[in-house]
Amino acid sequence: MKRFLAIVVSALIIIGLCSCQSKPAKQEITLTDSDMVYVDAVYKAIEHWDVSVFNSGQNWTVDKIAFYDFDGTNNLCFYKLYPVTDIYGTGYFVDKDGMHDMQFSVYDTNEKSRSMGWAARTRATGLDWNSNATKEEKYKVLKDAFLYYKTH
Repeated sequence: MKRFLAIVVSALIIIGLCSCQSKPAKQEITLTDSDMVYVDAVYKAIEHWDVSVFNSGQNWTVDKIAFYDFDGTNNLCFYKLYPVTDIYGTGYFVDKDGMHDMQFSVYDTNEKSRSMGWAARTRATGLDWNSNATKEEKYKVLKDAFLYYKTH
């Protein structure tokens, strides 16, 4: 009887472990034409944001990029960071007409705080950027960054 119970318990454990291992199939997410409008807007303005800066006696190039929904209202934004400090960089609003600088008044404390949070997140989870890459490589990284935004 003990042997029978041991076999039943072992079988239940194996079945339980097998059922825990099965994961639902991941849905493939692709970029649509409306998504590519944003990627293209950032790419078309690349000569304005993919620039080096002189700070601390050195020239620095962009090393991290990311897209976000700025405030939960589909207000898309794009961040670029330099490796000078953890959050040294700039954010831009992106729409079908292009990229626009983020300009907040001294009273826009919520927006400023949110922007600093996105900059910090870009440092932590943004995609690596190589300013010396080819045009094709840069375009691919921008597409990958937008895809990362859509999946996370």
